[in-house]
Amino acid sequence: MLIELGHPLPAEPSLGFPYFQDRHGMPCFQTSACKGFVPFMGSAFQTFLARLTSTLSLWGICAATIYWAFEWGFWALIGMLSICGLHEFYKMLRAGGVATFAKTGLLLGILIAIGALWIARAYGSDAAITFASSALALSAMLIFTLQVFTRHSPTPSISESSFTLLGLLYIPFLASFISALIYLTPRDSHGLLTGHFYLLYLAAVTKFSDCGAYLLGSLIGKHPMIPHVSPKKTWEGFAGALLLPAFASWLLFRMMPEQLSLLFSSQRAILLGLCLAVVAVVGDLAESVVKRATGVKDSGHFIPGIGGALDLVDSLLFTGPLLYLYLRYASFLS
Repeated sequence: MLIELGHPLPAEPSLGFPYFQDRHGMPCFQTSACKGFVPFMGSAFQTFLARLTSTLSLWGICAATIYWAFEWGFWALIGMLSICGLHEFYKMLRAGGVATFAKTGLLLGILIAIGALWIARAYGSDAAITFASSALALSAMLIFTLQVFTRHSPTPSISESSFTLLGLLYIPFLASFISALIYLTPRDSHGLLTGHFYLLYLAAVTKFSDCGAYLLGSLIGKHPMIPHVSPKKTWEGFAGALLLPAFASWLLFRMMPEQLSLLFSSQRAILLGLCLAVVAVVGDLAESVVKRATGVKDSGHFIPGIGGALDLVDSLLFTGPLLYLYLRYASFLS
């Protein structure tokens, strides 16, 4: 968008280039990369502010929910992000010209996401995973039934059923492991949740992986990691994605040894942090594959400066099941 210019001002030594005033008296400068003029506080700075504001707001909501062990807050966060993420997934496929049974998929996704939370609260985490698996199997039967009675010319197709099921498997089913984490450990003597500490651990380690990759990759990243999937990701960034979450995992265990007792030891915490970091990177790349295949930059505009709900939880969808399986069966390794 062009800015109406006034009179040019002399070059400012601290800026190093000529700049102008717009009709409101605000300084702006000319760039060779675009036609016209852009304001001092350009789109990059505005994106940074939006991302910073969104990140702080999200962490504030999550921290308050976890601190007060607000059970229905967990339900709202997990349920809303799962359903919105599934909607964005089907929307990306539609933008890429891929047909799905989106409405049916969304209804089944709500059933899996909310049902897993309710079953976990009533009967425990194992029952929630059993429910989600059973619901996914019944969903496959229903969706293939729809496919049978859907007319195609000149030959039958299975694209609608395949991609609809992929969305259910990718988002609400994997998210059910995060729901199960909340109810993995018994409530305390006051009836409050205790499993939410593992949800805090999961969110912190996973997001520190993203932060480590961004910081080290932006500072010294030179060697592309998988350019055909995500050109900006580098091996240097991958190193940062491993180191920071491993340290965060060790630090959280040292700070809360009783609340995170299922991690067993500092050595296991470091190893688990490394494993979660690797899986977090794979989860992020998995969504990048979907974006590149459909020609979409962001999954949505659910969160200003970050993107859609799926952009927020893509790594968590992969790290959640791994953490649940470790915590559920780590005792057998002792």
